[in-house]
Amino acid sequence: MILTYPLCLLALLGIPAIIIIYIIKSQYTEQTVSTTYIWTLSEKFLKRRNPLSGLSGIIALILQLLMILLISLALIMPIFTLKDRANEYTFILDASASMNMESADGKTRFERGKEEIDKLIEKAPNGSEYTLIYAGGEASTVYEGLKSKENARKLLSDLAPSYTTADITEATGLAQKRFDARPGTLTYLVTDKTYRTHQNVTIVNVSGSEDNFGITALECEMKSEGADKNALYVNGILNSYKKGTTLKVEIFVDGAETPDASATFVVPLGADFKFEIPPIMLKKPSYASVKAVISNADSYGADSEAIVYNLKNEKQYKTIIVSETPFFLQAAVGSLGDYDVTTVTPSEYEEKYAENDYGLYIFDSYTPANLPDSGAVWMINSDSSLENTGFSYRSDVVLNEPVVMEKSTSSQTAVRKLLDGLITKDIYLIKYLRYSTYGDYMTLYSYDGVPLIMAGENLYGNRTVVFAFDLHDSNLPATGDFVNLVGNLLDYSFPSVLDGSSYTAGDEIIINTVANSESVKVTAPSGKVKYLDTQKTMNEYVLDEIGTYTVEVEAGGSVREHKLFAEAPREERVPTVIEPNFSIIGTPSGDRLDGEFNPAIIIFIAIMVIFAADWMVYMYEKRQLR
Repeated sequence: MILTYPLCLLALLGIPAIIIIYIIKSQYTEQTVSTTYIWTLSEKFLKRRNPLSGLSGIIALILQLLMILLISLALIMPIFTLKDRANEYTFILDASASMNMESADGKTRFERGKEEIDKLIEKAPNGSEYTLIYAGGEASTVYEGLKSKENARKLLSDLAPSYTTADITEATGLAQKRFDARPGTLTYLVTDKTYRTHQNVTIVNVSGSEDNFGITALECEMKSEGADKNALYVNGILNSYKKGTTLKVEIFVDGAETPDASATFVVPLGADFKFEIPPIMLKKPSYASVKAVISNADSYGADSEAIVYNLKNEKQYKTIIVSETPFFLQAAVGSLGDYDVTTVTPSEYEEKYAENDYGLYIFDSYTPANLPDSGAVWMINSDSSLENTGFSYRSDVVLNEPVVMEKSTSSQTAVRKLLDGLITKDIYLIKYLRYSTYGDYMTLYSYDGVPLIMAGENLYGNRTVVFAFDLHDSNLPATGDFVNLVGNLLDYSFPSVLDGSSYTAGDEIIINTVANSESVKVTAPSGKVKYLDTQKTMNEYVLDEIGTYTVEVEAGGSVREHKLFAEAPREERVPTVIEPNFSIIGTPSGDRLDGEFNPAIIIFIAIMVIFAADWMVYMYEKRQLR
């Protein structure tokens, strides 16, 4: 037996206190009153019918002593150990986006899942231990080995579902680790997925007969239409996941309160159904946003609307190329868009252009006297060190034979983006420069561990690209990748805040920091705010909600808003999903935990009974006619 609060045994001092009170209490004072025959007769009758009236005092004493004893026991809260009567439970709660689907009673699958776990905890033997694993966008352990039912249920009730695909694999790993440590644990997976096979786990399926349909793609395009040149064309894809149905789609342009257009479509079960809205004639040649909404009600409203935001091009196109042989760069940049390019020789740059402001400076085989403190910079084959560049020249390396440059295999999002679309495997090099870096650079290509093409920022905080070789000393300009690489580097040098406006919840996106940004604030659909690091040229941000995100950039005393829309993951929209297998590997044991019996309720009931008996004895003694 365990005494939870042993100091409360001091309450037993009330027993001698009660006895002393009974010993020293004042005697009753007898008073003579007038009587009658009836009075005397009734007194004799009562005495004859109540033979225990003389014992009422001792009975009251005994009851009060028992009361003190039981109250003391209640205060110290004795807990008795019951050998091998409790269990260890591990609950895996699926918190994926599909768990937000509502049934006819208005409860979501996630709410029903929490109720199922709550019931299991409530019915579990006292002394059991509880582990709860939350399988949302990232799996995490909410609590582990918790014994308090009250705390376990409270922490469970505070959980909310995610809006992304659940990381069940990571959740399985956490449960497996717990099972390996204690093979006697009972594992429950609470989910809306159906598993064909499962091992060492009890599947609690909370899916119902919910119906769902949604918009899985939305595209918009402005075209000339007859005399009116402001025709907006809207198309997209509809899906019905439970049964074929008729859906009405309404289109709202630039936040209109009433639909600008609508159409009805018969959508078959399962297949992608491409819909097109008749041209919408606008009063202006552009739009800020287009929202498509399915007006039919279903169990999962998160995928019943989609929004496209029109990203405005805010790039700085003013570029200067300083080179004696600019052909390769001129051709590549000229083929990529309407860039305002000025090409000069090094001597012309020093005489006329060094003090001008450009969005991008490209120094090809030339090192200026001073590094521009504004605008992006490309340093190609710079054979001398320049202050504030973030790198320094060390030596020339001449190779005996051409070698192949190694493309970075980094999983970093920024690196993958800069190398996007590059497919050439054999880019040869015969000569290069060895640099040492002291700035923040990412390596795109290297040879023998030496960086050859880098991207990052200089000490002025401006985006910088470094080529550690002369373009004429490699076959890079002759490959199809050269134009693609230059295009990626131009996008990097002239960043838009956002690269797109339509994403899927769970995506990790890049938010670029434009020049002279004072603050970058991201507001999620729920209102959650995060400020990004303006010292970085780009920030990675995870879209963990469904809906519209707002990115506010403050620069030069003004604030500009940029918006994007994150839709529900497509795999989470299907009401009924069948998965192949969910297993915890190992041989379960019959090991159980010691249970606990807390007689507090019994003690309190006994106290109430004795209190009532003591009150009846008191009333009997008080009202007894003597």
